[in-house]
Amino acid sequence: MSAPTERSTQQETLFTQARILETMREGVVLIDTNTHLITLTNGTFDRMFGYGGHELLGQSIDPLFSVSSLQRRRFERTLRDGSEVMPVEFECSRKNGSRFVATCVVTPLRMGGSERLLAVLNDVTERKRLEREIIEIASREQQRIGSDLHDGLGQDLTGIALILRGVAAQLRKEGSAARHEVEDVIALVNNAIESTRALARGLSPVGGERGGLAAAMQNLAARASERYGVRVAFKGTFGEALRLSDSSATHVYRIVQEALTNVLRHSRATEVLISLETCGGELHLRVDDNGRGLDQPAPDSADGLGLKIMRYRAQMLGGDLVLESSADGGTSVRCTCPLDKVARAS
Repeated sequence: MSAPTERSTQQETLFTQARILETMREGVVLIDTNTHLITLTNGTFDRMFGYGGHELLGQSIDPLFSVSSLQRRRFERTLRDGSEVMPVEFECSRKNGSRFVATCVVTPLRMGGSERLLAVLNDVTERKRLEREIIEIASREQQRIGSDLHDGLGQDLTGIALILRGVAAQLRKEGSAARHEVEDVIALVNNAIESTRALARGLSPVGGERGGLAAAMQNLAARASERYGVRVAFKGTFGEALRLSDSSATHVYRIVQEALTNVLRHSRATEVLISLETCGGELHLRVDDNGRGLDQPAPDSADGLGLKIMRYRAQMLGGDLVLESSADGGTSVRCTCPLDKVARAS
């Protein structure tokens, strides 16, 4: 093949690649790894951030992305280890100062002897708003049902038990054999009261009147140990004040609850340690077990959905969640969130 023909083929290839890039619905940006300068964008990326064509070339990417230290460490870890890069969500800033939420996947490249990062972004602001509303509505409904069970049905059953005790006392005075049947009914009602209270605690487990998040974690560990015969312990180390809204505390609790359920269901563990720690302006949560480790669940499986919801709850708190097999063969679920974001979340 002659040189002109080769050049023509290369030009056609480059033209085709450029057309593909411009027709993509995702925003694409190429960044110099060392300087963080933008070397290429497509039209979707420019429009996403409110800039005209080629206006961003040569500019720093940093003002556009509001990436937390936690997310940055996650990117650096996956790029360094060569592991699969999971999409990370963070806030972005448009030219006019407005903000939106994007998911981003970054791939390292080497071009012309220089290190580059190829980032592909999707604007998920509306989707995140709807997802947040769904989870918050479900949480509020659970709290309402729990309150109705505790204050409504629970109180009614308690009243019935008191009336029946009075009936049993009267029958006892009369020497009636029917008091034994009434006492059996009282025992059944008392069991129903305990079941109602347990349901109410499960639907609304975290609250100031119940001792807050640490007490809820302790109760969760105790109930799991009693029910499943697995030694579950909770350790709280609070170097900084743990100020949480009920919504934030519930998100943390549900992450632990789902992680513990997965451990008990799959890992064949005999010991589980739940750790909650505050230090360096961050909330660190860990659930470690000594089981056989967990394979990554299929995304469309029930367990995969649980993992997605756990990760989403962590992201709602401004943090991240990692599921790994530990060195001793068990499983480690780690969630880290900035304390200021957790305290503000509602």
